[in-house]
Amino acid sequence: MSTKTLRKRIALVAVSAMGLGLMSVVVAPSASAAVTATVSPIRITNWVTPNTSDRVPYSKISWTSTAALAQSDTVVLTLLAAPTALALVYIQPAASIGADRGTAPAGGAFLSNPQAMLSVGVSGVTAAAGTAALAITAGVAGTYTGTLTVHSASAAAAGFPSAETVNFSFTTTGAATSMTTSVSDAAPVPGGTSSLTVTLKDAAGNVTQPLTVDTVSVAVTLSGSLSASSLTSSDSGTTGLFDGVAVVVLTSSTTADTAHVLTITPLGTLGAIAAQTATVTTTSTTILTTATITEMAYASGATAGGTAITAVTQQATPGTTSLTVTFKGTASTTYRFKITPSAGTANGIAAATAQYVNVTTAAAVSPATYGVGSTTITLGGAATVTGATLEVKQVDGAGTAVVGGGKITITQTAKVLTPANITSSVFGSLVKILAATTTTDVTVVDQYGAAMGAGYTVTAYRGTAVAANFIASGTTNASGVASVTVSPLSTVVTGGAETY
Repeated sequence: MSTKTLRKRIALVAVSAMGLGLMSVVVAPSASAAVTATVSPIRITNWVTPNTSDRVPYSKISWTSTAALAQSDTVVLTLLAAPTALALVYIQPAASIGADRGTAPAGGAFLSNPQAMLSVGVSGVTAAAGTAALAITAGVAGTYTGTLTVHSASAAAAGFPSAETVNFSFTTTGAATSMTTSVSDAAPVPGGTSSLTVTLKDAAGNVTQPLTVDTVSVAVTLSGSLSASSLTSSDSGTTGLFDGVAVVVLTSSTTADTAHVLTITPLGTLGAIAAQTATVTTTSTTILTTATITEMAYASGATAGGTAITAVTQQATPGTTSLTVTFKGTASTTYRFKITPSAGTANGIAAATAQYVNVTTAAAVSPATYGVGSTTITLGGAATVTGATLEVKQVDGAGTAVVGGGKITITQTAKVLTPANITSSVFGSLVKILAATTTTDVTVVDQYGAAMGAGYTVTAYRGTAVAANFIASGTTNASGVASVTVSPLSTVVTGGAETY
């Protein structure tokens, strides 16, 4: 071996370990997410008629506020797009939701006067649990877009912007021409409950409002009891039809194998729609009421949380509309669960309505001694927005929580960036030729494993992450990957080392 060759080999190992574990990531674009409201169906009728038989109730516009609202706060409506220049949209305090809008509501916003808008005091807005709502209606058929600007002194005091902008968009609906009905549980346990959902639709298949003179009658045979027997538009609760959807809870007989026949009859101008029936029969199924569930999880795209079976927590991406909860328990055994969304609907049932489901586990597959069961929940409306939760809890036949039973809470959580979600194609120790550069691809993903996307800056520092030690930076592409190239100092000699 010649001296020249030896020196070359020494040169090849001159620059030693280059660790890239000290990279920091900052967001390049910084923009807060817009608040978007949900608008219940708005039906259009003859606006100026004095005939009370041709009026509709106020609809509901709701949103998740960034801060608690106070009675001194105001909401200003601005219309950005409408079917005609003089098409009006009206807002009123939340107490008017479901009320007869009359023939000519006061105030309103229209395109030709976009700044002089109706201002409504928040005394009529609900702000519990970060939600807010107002009554809303429109005068001309078509599609509308606009904003509600919330001028909130309380928000400013809490460190939020003093004016919150809420975006909204809706397309009006037509007269009700059909009705659909469904029950949440056609075979409840004796003494259990089942929710009947009644939905009105227009000729285009859109959920729509009834007129204020319309009602839907609900009757049940035998010993069952109903939470409501007459569904009206003036009721703004879950049993009200102001938004075209009403939910009635049937409490079944305590006797097994009892068939309850529900008869749903449209009245008023809805009389042309045929009545419907639904049968709910109690079963003799034995519900396991002991705490034998050992695992419980939302199977797709969630992050794990609490480990105690009585308080499992996971996250789902906002906008998720279908969740499948899987559990392990005693094989070939029926468990009962209560399904509770924090808002919106689950399986078409409103959040305020109790909902239960029976799930029978499969037979054990050797060598396992347990059985696996699952239930899929379809979410709608505000159940899919950021911060919304879904709770699935083990209960007995009467709906009481099983002591020590399984419970999982899934929260719709916006994607976030944490150090644990940042990976580099180069890590640990490297051996490089003197003065050679090193390029690493840094991947930035969220807690669900999906790319955060473009616009994040990855910065490399020599030693500690301070401005004086800055070397280079790169910006992530649409796949959440940024390339960063680092170079050693010219003063580094054979056998020297740098840490990045």
